[in-house]
Amino acid sequence: MDLTDINIIHQLLDKYALTPTKSKGQNFLIDRGALAEVMAAAELTPDDAVLEIGPGLGVLTRELAATAKTVLSVEVDAPAVRALRHTLADLANVEVLQADILKLKNQEISDRLGGPYQLVANLPYNITGRVLRKFLSYPPRPTSVTLMVQKEVAERLTALPGKMSILAVAAQVYGTVELVAVVSRQSFYPAPEVDSAIVHLAGFGQDRLNLKGVDEQRFWQLVKIGFSSRRKQLQNNLSAGLKMTKDAVKEHLIAAGLDPQIRAQDLSIDDWLRLAKKF
Repeated sequence: MDLTDINIIHQLLDKYALTPTKSKGQNFLIDRGALAEVMAAAELTPDDAVLEIGPGLGVLTRELAATAKTVLSVEVDAPAVRALRHTLADLANVEVLQADILKLKNQEISDRLGGPYQLVANLPYNITGRVLRKFLSYPPRPTSVTLMVQKEVAERLTALPGKMSILAVAAQVYGTVELVAVVSRQSFYPAPEVDSAIVHLAGFGQDRLNLKGVDEQRFWQLVKIGFSSRRKQLQNNLSAGLKMTKDAVKEHLIAAGLDPQIRAQDLSIDDWLRLAKKF
């Protein structure tokens, strides 16, 4: 069964009363070249356990199962689950779980997969940000993350100082982030309104944090306060958020080697780490 064939997709949609909707972020991958690029980026081995989110009709799931030891595919939509139980019926190493991924604890996912796991998914656009925050912020984190996301999100994740955001800081402080390839909107059915991109994030094991001795809670407190008003200078945000005088904040910024007039989006990861040590 070729799940990239639009005729087969239509047959399955009709059979299981599935209607792809923008609100559910359902866009099925029909480009085998893009599928191969996702798999190459993930670099799976026969010993790997994989979490997949929003498997759709199972086109990526089948590729994952052909390489990985075990695959947990989490799908919230009941008709899609019924379709998946048909399209994946011959795969003994795949578990289809009907659940809201945002309500599943990371520990429960790790337990179901028997320990460390990788996240590989063609993410529904409408939950991309929340999924990233969930898996970047709470342990046990995936050891690596390979995702198809909106091109704009991929660019935010890989941003450089001058265009940084909390999302970019979250990704880059815990590991490495690479924009692997841009994928045309025509690679999906139905075609979304924007292009996508494959991103690969590595180094997210709990023992591989890049915080370099900085208190994690304090670090995130500063980052969130720093980005609380993007148009304001960092010293103004920190002064208001930490209830410190501007002069005291300015001294800390200078001690960290930073221009007192700098804005949060201009700081690198190393800048944030140095600053956290001063506070």
